Amino acid sequence: MPEPRRSTIDAGEVERFSALAAEWWNPNGKFR
Repeated sequence: MPEPRRSTIDAGEVERFSALAAEWWNPNGKFR
């Protein structure tokens, strides 16, 4: 039976980029 695949997703990076995305789309944000 093949070994299950392991995730390479870093939860910390997902959180960081999610926060950046929210700021990116904010019309009054720092990326304006």
